Amino acid sequence: MVIPTLQATENAMSTHKAHLQVLAPQGPRRACRWVPPEHGILKLNVDGAVFANQRSAGVGLILRNAKAKIIFLASKKENKVNDPIEIEMLAILRGLQFCFPLGISHLVIESDSFLMMNEVESENTSRSLHDNLVQQIKQLMLRFPICSIQHNSHLGNGVAHGLAKFAWNIDDLITWWGSYPKRIAQVIWSDSML
Repeated sequence: MVIPTLQATENAMSTHKAHLQVLAPQGPRRACRWVPPEHGILKLNVDGAVFANQRSAGVGLILRNAKAKIIFLASKKENKVNDPIEIEMLAILRGLQFCFPLGISHLVIESDSFLMMNEVESENTSRSLHDNLVQQIKQLMLRFPICSIQHNSHLGNGVAHGLAKFAWNIDDLITWWGSYPKRIAQVIWSDSML
């Protein structure tokens, strides 16, 4: 028996909707967007992107305060990096390296890499291939009076992701203080709608 295309499509959509309802979380839904930190705390969002055909990667950083005011944004290219785990770790490390000289007293790092967040938060010695990076991150976090790391969804980390992808266009590092590239203006505007 041959099912007409329209009927097959409707059946597939109906099955998909039913499947989504079964998987839907019970109770209040978690926000999938950027949330500003509490007063007196700065939030650093970090992300990495791999450019496989260039055998390089990019890091994106954005530091904001409790009023969603941008302190700085940065895009950095990392040459000879093509491992997604390594670039996520480098994003955290580069963010800390950039923030430390600013004398920040209370910093929250936010990443969309749950795995990397767990590696950094773990009190156990890392058994990953990137143990050296994990140790550098932990040591640098200890140099801040208060520093923590948390996870946000990919949707809540859109600006950092856009900045990581922007690194495709640069040779080393570009920072913005009080301005930002037009390419990510929409995501910044969306995040500022608190």
